[in-house]
Amino acid sequence: MLEQGLNALSRFNASYSVAAVLFGAVLSLFLFIRYPKADATMRAFRKFVLATTISAVLEIVANGAAFYSQDLPTWFVMFSNMISGFGTATCSYFLVSYVYSYVKDMHILPRIINNIILITSYILQLLNLRFHFYYYVDEAKNFVHEKHYVYGVYFISLYFIIFASVVLIIYRKAYQPRSFNYIMMSAAAVSVMILIQTTQTVDMMLTYFTALLGSFILFLTLETPDYYKLMDTIDALERSKEETEHAREDAEKAKDDALAARAEAIESQREAEKAREDAVEASNAKSDFLANMSHEIRTPMNTILGMDEMILRESRDQNVVEYAQNIQHAGNTLLQIINDILDLSKIESGKMEVIAADYHLSEVVHDVSTMVRMKIKEKNLDFFYDVDESLPDTLLGDEVRLKQVLINILNNAAKYTKIGHVHFTVEGERTIKNDLPYIRLRFIIEDTGIGIKDEDMDKLYHTFERLDLDKNRDIEGTGLGLAITNEIVKLMGGKLLVSSVYEKGTTFTVELSQQILGETTISEYAQDHRGVQEVYENDFIAPDASILAVDDNEMNLVVVMNLLKGIKSKVTVVKSGFACLEKMKKEHFDIIFLDHMMPEMDGIETLHQIHDMDDNKCEGSPIIVLTANAIAGMKEMYMNEGFVDYLSKPVRGEELEAMVKKHLDPALIIEKGRDGGFEEAPRRAQLNEVEAAPAVEQGKDEDDQELISKSDGMVFFGNNERLYFDVVKMFVGISSEKRDELIRAFDERDWKNYTIYVHALKSSSRNIGANALYDFARRMESAGNQTENEKNREISEKFIDANHDKLIHMYMDTVEQAKKLMEK
Repeated sequence: MLEQGLNALSRFNASYSVAAVLFGAVLSLFLFIRYPKADATMRAFRKFVLATTISAVLEIVANGAAFYSQDLPTWFVMFSNMISGFGTATCSYFLVSYVYSYVKDMHILPRIINNIILITSYILQLLNLRFHFYYYVDEAKNFVHEKHYVYGVYFISLYFIIFASVVLIIYRKAYQPRSFNYIMMSAAAVSVMILIQTTQTVDMMLTYFTALLGSFILFLTLETPDYYKLMDTIDALERSKEETEHAREDAEKAKDDALAARAEAIESQREAEKAREDAVEASNAKSDFLANMSHEIRTPMNTILGMDEMILRESRDQNVVEYAQNIQHAGNTLLQIINDILDLSKIESGKMEVIAADYHLSEVVHDVSTMVRMKIKEKNLDFFYDVDESLPDTLLGDEVRLKQVLINILNNAAKYTKIGHVHFTVEGERTIKNDLPYIRLRFIIEDTGIGIKDEDMDKLYHTFERLDLDKNRDIEGTGLGLAITNEIVKLMGGKLLVSSVYEKGTTFTVELSQQILGETTISEYAQDHRGVQEVYENDFIAPDASILAVDDNEMNLVVVMNLLKGIKSKVTVVKSGFACLEKMKKEHFDIIFLDHMMPEMDGIETLHQIHDMDDNKCEGSPIIVLTANAIAGMKEMYMNEGFVDYLSKPVRGEELEAMVKKHLDPALIIEKGRDGGFEEAPRRAQLNEVEAAPAVEQGKDEDDQELISKSDGMVFFGNNERLYFDVVKMFVGISSEKRDELIRAFDERDWKNYTIYVHALKSSSRNIGANALYDFARRMESAGNQTENEKNREISEKFIDANHDKLIHMYMDTVEQAKKLMEK
């Protein structure tokens, strides 16, 4: 009998199904043993694998019974094929359930429909026992398939697979790209096998083999939980940290034992040097990351706020102005937070300043509510806020930090609330402290979110820690928000309280004392200032000025052009460094605004090419970097590269105009008169900034000046005192040679080399914190550059003649102070 059964299986090509059964059994056993505590996705996956394995067994039994229908009871043949039909539909149904598990907010209606279809397929299989519309055993005891067999058995499965594919496509954003691709490929493979088996090779049982092979691929690519990989990575990092700490201790011990074991000390020194290089490399990587993030965040913000400023300047529609004001308030608040986050020195030192200034509480509440309202509404939550209108409006405190605290908590409330509301309450009580009036404010943010477990309360303010990971795996964020918020509240002298009921909601309360500076209430201030927007007016025009703006982002160029419309200058825009060079060869521009991060040739490379150009028609024109890189130290870097000034994006119209006014030749500027009109100012015969007051104020004794700021210089060396003093020593050591070079070039009227020597002096003095010498050398360099301009040569030479001795005198005084600094 066994031999006949094996022959039957061979005839029906059941070897694939047998392989599927063995493979599925092993995989199911592994999944249940390896992952006993599984999430919803893994549980659905295990059901799918187990159902597929059982269905493969049932298919083998059903095919064997059909083959031996003459030797077996008719009821057994019919019953086994019916159960196999149950298994086929159930297996496909579990595939749909697995796909569902990735979609957190799946509508209930599709689930109901699929349940009805599954139950209907069961009922049809049962009815077949009586009406034989799928299959039956004839009088000769032969097993016969009716023409509807394929529709009743395999097309139900095909429906579920197609339905799963549709869900994947509709909700593809709920899946990682990798998940979507692999599930789609597996579903497609099973669908193809069903069609092949039903239309081409009815006797070859390939379907379940393909299904289980696909499930194994899914397991290898998706369902080996990333959590375990992450835990292993964290453990490895912890081990690495411990090993690094041990290595550092060993290095210190080796240094202490240097006299006894010179060889070990040398090796320890090498290890310490390598560790320093690794630290510098890590610091540089972090700086690069922050610079790129600064650029990526601030570039679109530049467009948004620039366009919004044009709306505020040009629109007279009160509703439009109010909308634009909301954008401006929210954008400026966001920028202030971004600026703090991107400040490298604060990140590395772990320090954050609280700067008290007068502010309006009503504006804080308005700006915070505006920023979070849309996010809350997007989640179909109700947003209520109650503000005690009797609260004083003008207070003393850090407005920026207060907004940051409230926005963090409100954003958290929105993130962790799926149904219900977020309620924002502002109340307070007046107190007296040191004979001064204070208000003890309470900002209460209550939500109907998931809540916090009692055992997780102690972890609430830990950095990089997310609570209740099983439920919150789809919530974005790093886990830093509340930790930072708690520290800021402490810095402001307040406290952050929390109460929560798990799966019911959470209430955060910020208690903070602020000094009262005026008796105007929130209600009065809001009424007096609602919708008020000052009409913008510029205080000068420059119709004869020609300005070049270079930026690879077309929207940024539109912003610059529109912000400069008011001064009536000719503004030319180009989108690359190469185009900038070509323009400067053909046309004179009085000011060039040059973006830094551009493809192919960035702003710094473009600046260097400009300085090397022989046919530059813009010789001497100030080149100002206009960039989104706003982290600490960037301004100094750009100035050292040769830019005359620095303006960070997003740029405000007033700042841009002020920069133009600062660097544009005064003869091109027409100031606004007392009557509000513009009268043309007398033009100067010569165009040059060296006509301004001498670099050193007259009557001031340079010997009494503090010519070197050690703290300013240390910034350029990462506060490494040893490296700083090495450079100071070098500055002193070459001073005599550099002084003689300057004097020789001056005596020979060799302005080209004189300018080169002054440029080198400017850079070296800046590096050691000799700011006065740097500023003086910068002016002398500017004059030297303009000696090549025929029109400006005479006045530039006069400026150099008048200030050369002062430069040498300041140079030597700075060298003497540098020597004293090294002796301390």
